[in-house]
Amino acid sequence: MQAGRIVPGLRIEEGGRARSWWWPLPAASDRGLVAALVGDPSPGAQRCAADRLADEVDGLVRGRLVVAGASIVPRRPGRTTVPDAWARALVSPDPWLSPALDPEKVAAMATAVQAWVRSGAVIGGTVRLCLRVHEPATASGRRPPSWRVEVLAQDRDDPSMVVPLRVVGRNLCFRS
Repeated sequence: MQAGRIVPGLRIEEGGRARSWWWPLPAASDRGLVAALVGDPSPGAQRCAADRLADEVDGLVRGRLVVAGASIVPRRPGRTTVPDAWARALVSPDPWLSPALDPEKVAAMATAVQAWVRSGAVIGGTVRLCLRVHEPATASGRRPPSWRVEVLAQDRDDPSMVVPLRVVGRNLCFRS
């Protein structure tokens, strides 16, 4: 987490209230640091460690923004939109969005924000392209068996992290 990668988040919590978050976006090189937070490898312990990390990161970022007097959107007359309410909550000591907001619009925004965050999480690192060639099964018919080639993206910092290129999709950026 030395690079300080964070992303703004929005999640509907238990009880139906929406909460703004500053989530950590660790890179593959942070794997050892993140693993050190987990007491045991069970899914419950991993979830607990992830929640603690998210709480700490949110508190640190939010605290710095509040002290700095940061503002993302100006106050406007009229009814507050969901994006404006979320942006204001990100720089406020109170992370909660107003319960008076349309719950369907808030849920749609939360879904869109979470999809956006996941799209960025896939490419956190230096990426290279790889090919995986699948040997065909033996042919039982007249046509010769065909070989299947799969295009993959691999993180250079962590070669064990390999995903199909279609998952990375349009978020992949090539540099020369």
